Amino acid sequence: IFAPNPAASAHLATWVITWVEPFMGYGAEVLAGLAKDAPPAAVYMNVYARMFNHHFPNGYVDHDTFWHRVYHVLSPGERAILLANELFGEYHNGGFAQYFSNGNYEHAHEAVRLLRRVGNNRAADFLQRAVEIAGIPDPLPPGYEYQDTDETNAALDKLQKENRPADPKARPFSEFEEPLAAYIRQHPVESA
Repeated sequence: IFAPNPAASAHLATWVITWVEPFMGYGAEVLAGLAKDAPPAAVYMNVYARMFNHHFPNGYVDHDTFWHRVYHVLSPGERAILLANELFGEYHNGGFAQYFSNGNYEHAHEAVRLLRRVGNNRAADFLQRAVEIAGIPDPLPPGYEYQDTDETNAALDKLQKENRPADPKARPFSEFEEPLAAYIRQHPVESA
């Protein structure tokens, strides 16, 4: 029969707290501070805000510094949250034409891959169709710049209109936060 030594148990507990707790990250902290039944949007936006403040305490300093950190410091899950936020905001402000014209064409293929990683396949499929219409290559050749045309913008507008059914829940970006929140709950350590 194993009888633990109380002094050894206390030492082990201290070691576990000292060495494991720092790796739990802000994702676990955010989840611990929310109700278990918190709406997906609350989970997603709280983790997004905490992630942004953690990795970008000075905000968006400049383009190159910001995107270097996105690709070289953030975990894939964090990148998914950030790129999803970029997509959602740009799309709802001006559609895919605005999303691509504001430089997000550089990250569109990665956004598709990461949306799939977090289980948001409807949004990934929708963005993939837009990327194909826009003719954005993967990988981007050196010096590539997206050039929108009237023809491309008309095709993107058509895609968007075709994906606006009367039932809002049938739209590609409906319930956008649910897969992100589920991923965060399953992988809180990835937000470290």
